[in-house]
Amino acid sequence: MKKVFRLIIISALLLGILIPVVDHFYQEEEKAAVTMAQESRDRTINELFKLAEEAYYEGNYSTAENYYQEIIELSPFNLESRRNLAVIYNDQNKLQAENKTRMQLTILSNQNQDYLDLAVNFYELNNQLASNYILENKVDEQLEQESLRYQKYYYLIKNDLDLDNLDKAEEYLMKITNLKVNQSEVYLLSAELNRKKDNFKQAFNNYQSAYEENRGQTYLFKNMAEMLELAGEEIEAYNYWQRTLSYGWFRDLAYQKINQYQDKYPQLKPDAEDQEEPEEINPFTLEASWREVEELKNQEENQLLRIGLQENNEHLLFQYSDPFSVVYDGKIIYRAEPRKNYLLEIEAGSIFIRTEEERLRLGSSDLEYQIYSSQQNSSFYVYNINYGQGYFWQGSGNRQYRGNMIIKGEGEEFTLINQVELTPYLVSVVPSEIYASWPEEALKAQAVAARSYTLSNLGRHSSDGYDLCSSVHCAAYNGIMSENERTTEAVLSTQGESAV
Repeated sequence: MKKVFRLIIISALLLGILIPVVDHFYQEEEKAAVTMAQESRDRTINELFKLAEEAYYEGNYSTAENYYQEIIELSPFNLESRRNLAVIYNDQNKLQAENKTRMQLTILSNQNQDYLDLAVNFYELNNQLASNYILENKVDEQLEQESLRYQKYYYLIKNDLDLDNLDKAEEYLMKITNLKVNQSEVYLLSAELNRKKDNFKQAFNNYQSAYEENRGQTYLFKNMAEMLELAGEEIEAYNYWQRTLSYGWFRDLAYQKINQYQDKYPQLKPDAEDQEEPEEINPFTLEASWREVEELKNQEENQLLRIGLQENNEHLLFQYSDPFSVVYDGKIIYRAEPRKNYLLEIEAGSIFIRTEEERLRLGSSDLEYQIYSSQQNSSFYVYNINYGQGYFWQGSGNRQYRGNMIIKGEGEEFTLINQVELTPYLVSVVPSEIYASWPEEALKAQAVAARSYTLSNLGRHSSDGYDLCSSVHCAAYNGIMSENERTTEAVLSTQGESAV
C-alpha cells in the first residue's frame, strides 16, 4: 500500500513538472510560428514598397496603385502606403479616389498634416464648406510648424473668399500676414479680398506689392490694368496694358485694350512725326535684387549638368555674387569684380564684355567661354531672361542661379548655359513639381523621381550644346527663387537614390 501511495506521489510530481514544460514548449512553438509569419509579411510589404516606388518613378501609376493596395490589404494600419496612394491619385487628378483614401487615412492617423491634406483635397473638389469644417475643427489652432500654419490660413482664406465670407477671410488674412511667410502670395490674397469688396485701387496696390516681392510675376500687369479700369483710371490702365504687352502676356487682349483706349483717347495714339525716342536706360545703373543663398550642407559631389537657360542672345546683362573670371581653353582671359553689372554683346564676329568704364574683346563669337567663380556657394544674376517659352505663362524677368555660366558662341548669337551640379539643380526643380507643404515622404519620393528623370534624360538637347532646357519641356528650372527649405531637405536626404 505504501508503494502504491509512493508511486502516486511520484507520478503527480512528474506530471506537475512535465505539463508546464510541454505547455511552455507549445507556446514557444506557437510564438515562433507567429513571429515567422510576421517577418514573412514584413518582407513582403518591404518588397511591395520597392516595386511600387519603381513603378511610380517609371510613370506606371496603375501598377503602383495595385502594389499599394496589396500593402493595405496585408497591413490596414500602414499609413505610409495610404499617403503614397493618395499622392498617386492626385498626380492623375483622380480627386474622388484621393478623397476616399485621405478620409480613411485621417481616421487612422488623426494627424494635423493628414487633415490639412484632406482639406486641400476638398478645396480642389470645390467643396469649400467641407474644407473649412476640417480646417476649423480638426486641425490644431496652435500648430508648431510655421509652414503648416501658413497652409491652414491660406486655404481658410481661399475658401471664405469663394463662399463670400469676406469678414472671416479678412480675419484669417491678418493672421497669415503676421507669419511673414511668402509675402508675395499674401499680397495676392489681399488683392482678391479687396477686389471682392470693390476696393479696386487697393487691389491694384496689392498686385503691385506682390510683383515687387517677386518680379518674375510679370503676368500681374494684366491684373493691375484691370483694377485701374474698375477704379475708373483708364489712362493709367492703358499704361499697364502696354506693360502687359511688352512682356508678351495676353497679346490679343492687350492689343484690343490698347486700340480701344487709343480710339477713346486720341492723344494716346503715337504720332510718327512727333513721337519722342524712348528714354535710353543705362544698363550699368540697374540694381540686382540678390537673394541670400542657403549653403547646401552635407552635399555630395556629383556630376555637372549643362542647363540651357536662353538661346539666340545678342547681348546679356549679368552680375556675379563673388569675384569671377572668363575662361577660354583653360586660360583666364578676363578677371571681374563681384556685384557689378557686366554686359556681353556680339559685334562683327566677336564677343565683347563691357562695363561703364571699358569694353574688351574676349574673342571670336563662334567659341565657347566659361564664366567662373572659384568661391564656394557663389551664384550669378541675369537680367531680363526669358522663361516658359512656347507656353501660355511665358515671359521675362530677372533670375539668380547657383553654379556658373557658359557662353556658347554661335556666330551672330550665343546660348546662355548654366553649369551646375545635380543636387543644386534639383533643389530648384523639385519645389516646381510638388507642394512644399506635402508630407515629408512624398517630398522625398518626388526628389528621387526628379533625380531619376534628370539622369535618364541627360543629353536630350545635346544637339543644342546642353543637357536639358529650363522650361517644362524638360523640367521647370527657375533658379534660387524657387527653392524651399522642406524640398531642399528632401533632395539632400535622398542623395544617390534614383531608379536609373
